[in-house]
Amino acid sequence: MSSNDTLDTMECGIGVREILSGDGGVKRRLVVHCEPQREAIYVATCTVCARCVGIRPPTEGLPGAVICRSSDADGPASVEDQGMRTPVRAVMERDVACVTADVPVDALVALLVQRGASAAAVVDEDGHPIGIVSWSDCLRIPAGSAEAGAGRTAADVMNPLVFSVMETTELSRAIGMMSDGGFHQVPVVMGDGTVGGMLSTRGVVRWMARLQQATAP
Repeated sequence: MSSNDTLDTMECGIGVREILSGDGGVKRRLVVHCEPQREAIYVATCTVCARCVGIRPPTEGLPGAVICRSSDADGPASVEDQGMRTPVRAVMERDVACVTADVPVDALVALLVQRGASAAAVVDEDGHPIGIVSWSDCLRIPAGSAEAGAGRTAADVMNPLVFSVMETTELSRAIGMMSDGGFHQVPVVMGDGTVGGMLSTRGVVRWMARLQQATAP
């Protein structure tokens, strides 16, 4: 990479989408939130993009990034331009765990514990969202069952998907939908309709706190 490339580049963060299936298999895809295109795409797509300078794969404890050439028109948004009109992609959690409907509840609970997550998206085999399941859903004990996870799968405890949001959706609109529906987290879908992230009330609060710090005198 030349010095000119270094001066005219931006880093687009890589997220990891994992889908746990009922047989214990895991499908892992790397997703980059492309600022020039303003949408999420698979990292493999970047390898044929003329703007791609290099790829830094994610490692343990270090997030990955695609190093991309920026045009004169592309630049970081000013703090003044940020606010509730910010697109969801700027706030959503990029590393997201997904499960298929046949995943046993005990495996789902273990996944939530491992990732420190409060919910997981339930998807079909291609990664399209069909529901969402939270801690409280997993711990709900059905009548006649001796223990919370006895013989149940994600399909038994999930909330069927009421809505998802696109990563280009304005944050104010997404928050309004979540508030009206009483949801604390919703899946964020990419242009192909598959899950690319998760928007949570916790993430929104963290983002608003950072924004306040950035705008403080």
